[in-house]
Amino acid sequence: RADLYAFGLILLEMFTGNTDPKHVDKIDKAYWRNVAYKCLKKDPSERYADAGEILDTLHAAPLEEVKNANSATALEGFRLLINEFVLEWLPSDTPLPSHDIKIIQKQAAAAGLPHASLETELQDFRELYRQVINSSQVTPFARRSLLVQGELLHISDTTIDQLLGQAMRLNEKNLPTRS
Repeated sequence: RADLYAFGLILLEMFTGNTDPKHVDKIDKAYWRNVAYKCLKKDPSERYADAGEILDTLHAAPLEEVKNANSATALEGFRLLINEFVLEWLPSDTPLPSHDIKIIQKQAAAAGLPHASLETELQDFRELYRQVINSSQVTPFARRSLLVQGELLHISDTTIDQLLGQAMRLNEKNLPTRS
């Protein structure tokens, strides 16, 4: 719960430039103000129980306010979010985390991107990644296949390189040079 308090301070500073909890009322978006307010409760038992509760609260935020965000900023936010998610989730054997998918779908909607089939596209991308790393080596064709699928999801070339580098270290192979 101390981490949730720290998260509240980070939100407060992001929106107001100040870390004094007295300034929480200066956060102009109601849903962010409410999250910060609850995170900053003096009594830890009155704060959120865990980060999942914060995510649930944010998922319930009005989509209209999210849609009003600058589209270029929203697209960059989506790209950063999807790249972070892919780097953490793809090499693991864990199922798609529903909280993460909801956040990614919401960010995609804010950026004006189709998000209805995002879950399927991510699973397809994971399957392609597994086929590539299970082959004897990462061929230029296999790498291009990942790049093409990654472009649909707005995954950066750098993230693809990081994933393949990670896979090659696991398989004690070298990543082919880019041409």
